[in-house]
Amino acid sequence: MSNIKPTLIINHPSSADKALNPIIREMVEAFASACDPMERERLLLLEDPRTGAIYVECHIRANKLITLGTVDVPLDPEEQAEYRANREIVEDHVAFERMKEDALARRTFSNIVSEFTLTFDTEHPLKIIGGQHRFAAIGEALEKQVDEYHGLKVYFSLDNDQRIDVQLISNTNIAVSTDLFDRMQETLSGPQLRTWCQKV
Repeated sequence: MSNIKPTLIINHPSSADKALNPIIREMVEAFASACDPMERERLLLLEDPRTGAIYVECHIRANKLITLGTVDVPLDPEEQAEYRANREIVEDHVAFERMKEDALARRTFSNIVSEFTLTFDTEHPLKIIGGQHRFAAIGEALEKQVDEYHGLKVYFSLDNDQRIDVQLISNTNIAVSTDLFDRMQETLSGPQLRTWCQKV
């Protein structure tokens, strides 16, 4: 870990007080030091105006993400530690198989949602809230020495309401129907089969 003191750039006037809050500043500096993000010298501190949650968007290497990250994240670590924030990994889904192949082919993933906190499981301060399939695919690729940068949204010093909100929005998805997935795959292959079917 290096002693990095990032320059914090603030996006929202009401974020200024929060950015100057020593607890937030200390957590962001601890994150920058531990995770060594690509943007470490100039981290843009963002605020979600709806909840007041503070976060950064940045890129870190797979080795840092996997070593310091965990998907074993409780919904409420203080009161209900046994209930988990993430869905189970769907090992046999075609999209997950493709994701693993893409990770091995050095694809960089983004929009992995996490919270950086040292209040529990200090060995894994990067709690992965959204993107557990991408996290698993990156981990498998790292085992084969594929160590690319990946995009994260990292939250700091969330209160319980903010944490539940982030977990809810990160794990709410509209499932892609099999028909749509087939249509997208067919479009990728070219219009020949579709044209033939329409003629018939």
